[in-house]
Amino acid sequence: MSRLTVALGLLGRGGARPAPLSAARLAWPIPASAFLVLSLLVFAAPAHADPVLIGRWQSDAALSLRFNEEHTRLGENARVFIRQSMGRQTLTFTATTLTQQLASWEHETNVGTRQQMPGWRHVHPYRKLGSTAREVAVEAVDPSTERPTLTVFNFEGPDTLWVYAGGSGKAFPDSHLREYFVRVNSPTPKR
Repeated sequence: MSRLTVALGLLGRGGARPAPLSAARLAWPIPASAFLVLSLLVFAAPAHADPVLIGRWQSDAALSLRFNEEHTRLGENARVFIRQSMGRQTLTFTATTLTQQLASWEHETNVGTRQQMPGWRHVHPYRKLGSTAREVAVEAVDPSTERPTLTVFNFEGPDTLWVYAGGSGKAFPDSHLREYFVRVNSPTPKR
């Protein structure tokens, strides 16, 4: 009698009544080594590799502008400002601090007026709250408000990430702005 017949008999669907079951009849035809390998695959599967923030990141104007031109809702004045400001900021992460830096630059409005934009450099501690294979969430001080804020760094690869720059309370509310950054150096990951 096949195992299928035995199984169907146990469910009450067979014509003939199966013989009494014994441990030998229920033994799996899987060798012990295959069972061990299968167990390791199920219980020891590696977790995702966390993206690495540590290092220096440069804002990428081309990536940022490509996304923002296609997906954001901005007026013309804001678009002009965004086109000129993207690509200027750097982020530097150590194991415990985040340094945000932007050099002074000159902004030209859509009517031709020039305005000097002040640079800044902010250094503050951050705390990693969690991560997935493509995101790292951190808590740090927002330089503009001096209050703790949450930021999710979204990775599109090990050396490219973006942050959401629009939303309530920001300079461009509900705009869906992204600023892309590319890694300037490749640190030795320390986990």
